[in-house]
Amino acid sequence: MRRLERQQGGEGRQEIIEFPVLKINASSYEIESTFHEFIKPVHHPTLTDFCTRLTTISQAEVDNGKSFHTVMHLFDTWIKKEVGLDKKFLFITCGDWDLKTMLPSQCKIENIQVPHYCDMWHNIKKMIVKTLPTSCEHWQTEVANFSQPIIMNRPAAVLNVKIDFYIRDC
Repeated sequence: MRRLERQQGGEGRQEIIEFPVLKINASSYEIESTFHEFIKPVHHPTLTDFCTRLTTISQAEVDNGKSFHTVMHLFDTWIKKEVGLDKKFLFITCGDWDLKTMLPSQCKIENIQVPHYCDMWHNIKKMIVKTLPTSCEHWQTEVANFSQPIIMNRPAAVLNVKIDFYIRDC
């Protein structure tokens, strides 16, 4: 999920502006399906230069985006079709912030209940830090402090996903 930065003089409210999800087969690590939507921001409809540089998301992409309500409905439909709610699955994230803080905050603002299946996830940064040998102590700091492109491009990385919308923010 991508969000707008807090803007000076604004409400200090962040908004989700991109919602990319990959369905990855846990056995083969193959990407089986993707969900990707841009969300048109309501509280700060014009992206700042900082936000555009940080996320590489253009103003045109969010201007053509859908409402948060619509994207959440589409995502729920996608999850039910691709995974089904009777099967066990887990979101793998690059940090806890998106599902622990940002999604619940956006849902509260929009008066939407957070889907129950978004209550559990695994932070890949924590897993990588735990599995690195002690000779990679500098790596532990990098993984903890930086974003997914750092994780994805290192030789010791567990994943090597090269999908632009997936790796350009974390």
